[in-house]
Amino acid sequence: MNHFVTRHERGFSLVELMIAITIGMVLTVAIGGIYVANINAFKNQDSNSRQQETMRAAMDAIGFHIRLAGYIDPATNDQMRVQLLQPDSKLWLSKQLAGPQDDLLSRYFKSAPQYTSASGNLHGVMGCKGLFNTATTLALPWTCTTTGPSAITVAYQVRPIVSGAPAVARAANGYIDSTSDYNANTGVGADCGGNDVTAAAASPAGPLAINRFYVDTTTNRLMCMGNGDPSKPKPIAEGVEDMYILYGIPPVAISPTVPGDAVVAKYVTADNVTDWTKVLSVRVCLQVVSSAKNVAPGVTSYKDCTGASKTISDGLYRQISSATFALRNNVLSSPDVLP
Repeated sequence: MNHFVTRHERGFSLVELMIAITIGMVLTVAIGGIYVANINAFKNQDSNSRQQETMRAAMDAIGFHIRLAGYIDPATNDQMRVQLLQPDSKLWLSKQLAGPQDDLLSRYFKSAPQYTSASGNLHGVMGCKGLFNTATTLALPWTCTTTGPSAITVAYQVRPIVSGAPAVARAANGYIDSTSDYNANTGVGADCGGNDVTAAAASPAGPLAINRFYVDTTTNRLMCMGNGDPSKPKPIAEGVEDMYILYGIPPVAISPTVPGDAVVAKYVTADNVTDWTKVLSVRVCLQVVSSAKNVAPGVTSYKDCTGASKTISDGLYRQISSATFALRNNVLSSPDVLP
């Protein structure tokens, strides 16, 4: 007779199953937390990198034009070159606040009606503590608003003076002539937007390039409006939320015959600049903001370009960057040093 033994198979108990599910859930939550943390870290790093690139690009662009502010090319004007070599004329180059000297750009182009107005002449650098009032022309006079990010306008010669003797001077001195006719491929002879400053759309017409930099607070863009076509401002950098500009000026009174007039005594806002011909340097601070939200968790605190503490909870990450640019055509160690 055969005997069959029945084997009873034993499974997990309810307690064991609950423990297994609990352990699985803990592991899932832990792995999920690590994944989310890595994603956030990647977003923060990516946002930080983009902001760093934005600040570098914006500073490079605006700094390039600020350094050129006030430039003139004496090689295109025989009379200008002769006057620069006169001993009495060297006093024009002194930047003392108490003196009657003028910068070379306004001195040589103040006879051009497009660069003058009843309120004064165009200078190498002019700015607003707030924004410039909206206009599709860069002809004087300009007015400023009292609020908003700072704005700045810089002017310098980019086109040769082509009437009469200057054309001969340019041909004879081509090796020192840094201005040239407009070239769309190279950007020579153009404003900051690449537009010909003597084209039909130019307002006012060249040979000077007049470039205005400001922040479009609606799109968070650093913009450039050039006189080659003021109706079509172009973005320079994305993600720029604020711009704060200070101007370096020399001591109130020093001797025009003593070296040392290129020393910056203090930095002031545009509304405290009494004479734009005496500005020696420009300090620019940019505040950039991330394009993606929720990269800054919860409430974040930071200091803006004025040093004021800010607290905000919009999930955006902010950084500030500052740079100081010398006006190479204004900074002189002595009235006897020619540019």
